[in-house]
Amino acid sequence: MKRFALVAVIAGSSFLGGLVCNWIISQGQKADAQGLSAADVKIKKTDEGFTYANAFRVNGTAEEVLVDFGMNVKTGEGASTLYTPAVQMAFSPFTAKRLAITLSEAVRRYESSFGTIELDTSKRLKSK
Repeated sequence: MKRFALVAVIAGSSFLGGLVCNWIISQGQKADAQGLSAADVKIKKTDEGFTYANAFRVNGTAEEVLVDFGMNVKTGEGASTLYTPAVQMAFSPFTAKRLAITLSEAVRRYESSFGTIELDTSKRLKSK
């Protein structure tokens, strides 16, 4: 079950909850072949707390993908933005790819329910 730990952690909300089981089934790991079913995947909540991030930074090597999650904070009018990493994680390339696929599916589901996510801030701002 170790290989599903990351997927289980990101599937804590009801919106993403279905992605854990979908990942297992969609990867050809049929319940018959490996004895897995949706009921077999359990999500254990921890007392580690909750961290919000509005920014991230990605680096990597041949053996791992390193991701910092943190906050971008504007320090004042005309000042630069300060990035403060709160959580740093290392993934195998295989887990990073599974995460990318799972996040892409989550965004696709979100946009099909709520509309396209506009990444260009200037297009989201309403003029006064």
